[in-house]
Amino acid sequence: MRKIMVFSAAFFAAASGAIAADNVVGDSVPEAPVASFYDWSGGYVGAFGGWARGKTTATDIEGEEYGGATPGATMSLSDDGFVGGVTAGYNFQHGSWVFGPELELGWASIKKTHIDPNDNEDGLFAQYGFYGTATGRLGYAADRTLFYGKGGLAFARIKSAGGEFDGVGEENDDGYWGFDGNEAGFGNKTRLGWTIGAGVEHALSEKWTVKAEYLYADFGSSTYNNLEDPDSPFKFRDKLHAVKFGVNYQF
Repeated sequence: MRKIMVFSAAFFAAASGAIAADNVVGDSVPEAPVASFYDWSGGYVGAFGGWARGKTTATDIEGEEYGGATPGATMSLSDDGFVGGVTAGYNFQHGSWVFGPELELGWASIKKTHIDPNDNEDGLFAQYGFYGTATGRLGYAADRTLFYGKGGLAFARIKSAGGEFDGVGEENDDGYWGFDGNEAGFGNKTRLGWTIGAGVEHALSEKWTVKAEYLYADFGSSTYNNLEDPDSPFKFRDKLHAVKFGVNYQF
């Protein structure tokens, strides 16, 4: 009898231990989640495309055009176009914070001539070519999704003309892009400015990411004279808005 009692106690002790162990591994205590955090650090290259809008405001400083004898009279135009290009950068990561430099080089297909409907002789012309940015990015990573802001320097090749418009190919088209050589201001140069933007980037795999980004660039003002009279200048102020979608490859 004593041996049976000892055997029974040992059996139930062993069974209880097995059930307890099963409960710990099973339903009573959930397994610890496996950590998953995407590594954003390292270099990357990519390509992008999207929509852009340029806005140009011209000021007739002396007041011969844009209403006549009104110094400081202005005319503005806006135009939409395609933007596309390439980008390269490097990410540093500290916890959930991601930061680093980024370079962008692109082309904006913006070109427009605006003629005053109330005075067919007054006009304004703007055309963008290549542009680029040198910025710093700072973002917060939620695993595979990165929310970021950026800011820095921008440059763009911009053609500008404003004043009396005679029409391309007309007899008095002795300036540039159809403008009168004596009663308009015009120039074509690379303009330097500043830029700021924000975006979101998502990792599809360990190497490939996709992004959506908004960018604003301000190229300040530039003053141009006509061919005959350096005392009749026009000032041109240019701004650019862009919404871009792109893909990056990380290495």
